[in-house]
Amino acid sequence: MMKVYYKNHFGETIDLKQYPYHLLSGDLLDYEWETISSGGRISGFGKEIVEIALKFEIFAKKEEYHRALDRVTEIFEKDILTVTPGKLYINDQYIQCYITSSKKTEWESDILAVTELTVVTDYPYWIREETVHFEPISEEADNNKEYPYRYPYRYTNGFSNRTLYNDHYVASDFRMIIFGPVSAPAVFISEHLYQVNILLEAGEYLTIDSAKGTITVTENAGKQKNVFNNRNKIQDIFCKIPQGMNKVKWNGKFGFDIILLKERSQPKCG
Repeated sequence: MMKVYYKNHFGETIDLKQYPYHLLSGDLLDYEWETISSGGRISGFGKEIVEIALKFEIFAKKEEYHRALDRVTEIFEKDILTVTPGKLYINDQYIQCYITSSKKTEWESDILAVTELTVVTDYPYWIREETVHFEPISEEADNNKEYPYRYPYRYTNGFSNRTLYNDHYVASDFRMIIFGPVSAPAVFISEHLYQVNILLEAGEYLTIDSAKGTITVTENAGKQKNVFNNRNKIQDIFCKIPQGMNKVKWNGKFGFDIILLKERSQPKCG
């Protein structure tokens, strides 16, 4: 069964297909590319700010009804008032957005409200995240008791030369999370270099976010530090990961995650 729910930036959710909420209809599968022209010819395509219409009902007993009605507004408006987008999910795919209006088209006091929502996004792509783990393989890293992340499987010893399969139909944005301790971590993906010239202590981690164009270190106390200027500038560190099979190489002395961000105009149905 398809799941449809909204999660605000605090992680609070409204399940639009779970009692006392019931999704009735929506434009969830619609999309449109804007045509860019030059000299009377098509030169490209782009997307503008998009509105998506959703209709759902709240139907409950009196003691539950009012709280359910209030909760919708509270969860949606936390994003509006901080100008921080939430996420509308279909199963494991999400679009970053705001809920900007709620119009009651039917109303029965203390029992029923049929509501039309306006969902607004300036990035009208549905995203599915896939995380791939790469664990340190050297004896030195293997024996390091302070390494903060353990996975349920082990790689063989030796220099790391592994593969990453991106099954999307185009190259994908990504987040790369590198765990300390490590100095000047470097990862090659299909011979493309991703490197930041910093020292990470045990418990710290580095995040390269190609979609946002940011590079940050999260320190042990939780404070984030911008290290964009520490990137190796030989190659574009935000280069998307190609579709298909990619060779991954690193010195094996540190662990890292690669989170592929697979974007589509229409959420994948199958």
